[in-house]
Amino acid sequence: MMIRMYENVIADLMSVDGIRAVVISDNEGNIIESESGFLEDKDLESFTAFITDFFNKGVKAISKTSEDEVLSILIECKNEKILVCRASDSLILLLNADISANIGMMRIESKKAIEKIRLMEG
Repeated sequence: MMIRMYENVIADLMSVDGIRAVVISDNEGNIIESESGFLEDKDLESFTAFITDFFNKGVKAISKTSEDEVLSILIECKNEKILVCRASDSLILLLNADISANIGMMRIESKKAIEKIRLMEG
């Protein structure tokens, strides 16, 4: 049985209106823990790998023109919103929400989750 270290963090995020999936991955896009109400495991793995790669490339590109640290990237699509955040040196937090989700609430709750994750990381 797998130990679910971030279960409470994920449950808190999944309770936010509009959030459909929460993923905590490593920097390479490998899922550490997740919960999804709309994607199968295989699709979630592909989605996570793609979005993590997008995030890493975006951070790298931005760092070429700015010395400021990128904390998150928001992707707004026609039918969904994706918020990707640096949770720690080794972890990325990914939120997928439907289009009606409140971006402000997603950011507030992701910041709370990141604080909890960093405390757990020590």
